[in-house]
Amino acid sequence: MALAGEGCFTTVKFTNHLRTNIEVIQQFLKVKVRVENPESDALVLSIQMTEAV
Repeated sequence: MALAGEGCFTTVKFTNHLRTNIEVIQQFLKVKVRVENPESDALVLSIQMTEAV
């Protein structure tokens, strides 16, 4: 999804593994990951390109 440049998905838990993956993806790709409702049981992650490739 990050390589495609955009998308979103729902997951049930914000883990340290997820946090690390978000940080690594943002270091290597020109994308921004937004987390909605990080404290809930149904959080949504959205990925968007930050600049044109």
